[in-house]
Amino acid sequence: FLLHAGYLKACDKEMVGNRYQYNLKIPNREVEVIYENMLKEWFEDEVKAGKLLEEVLNRLLNQDREMFSLLIEELYLKMVSYNDVKLPSVSEEKERQENFHHGFMLGLMMYAEGIFEINSNREYGLGRPDIVLVSKKKDLAYVFEFKWGATKASKSLEKLTELAEVQIREEKYIEGVKASTGVKEVVGIGIGFRGKELKISYI
Repeated sequence: FLLHAGYLKACDKEMVGNRYQYNLKIPNREVEVIYENMLKEWFEDEVKAGKLLEEVLNRLLNQDREMFSLLIEELYLKMVSYNDVKLPSVSEEKERQENFHHGFMLGLMMYAEGIFEINSNREYGLGRPDIVLVSKKKDLAYVFEFKWGATKASKSLEKLTELAEVQIREEKYIEGVKASTGVKEVVGIGIGFRGKELKISYI
């Protein structure tokens, strides 16, 4: 596409088998400047995202619940596309959200693997919480449970978050983490998701 659009040009033709192969190069300085600007913007966006991720995890480590919630919401607004979580069918959209949000949050938590042991869908208590973080110092742990709703579904963010809280309590996730790890301070975090919106509560 870039070749036919004129943003690359073919050179150094060579016959390989019964086909010609070419090297590609940037055709002129003007196009080179376009590429430079695109890469610069991309790396600047990546650096900004990295700083935001670092700040999110610092707030979690310092148990600054209010700022952690605000920064997670900001992270979603900046980094998540509407197309990542929206589908015409309510059932398909819910399934996509379940896969996407779990993967997104797990990927985020992986940035803290130097400080926490990270478990996904591992058995604790009477069930399998979505994500459990256990401090390698064994002084703090977090239990995350997620609930998803399609954008056109009837359940509100508040109701979804409440359902996550109920599951943490009824499945005895906090008690299970304490019993399995010996950690005395375990915080439950319920998160409800609808599209790019979310709501967080703490137990």
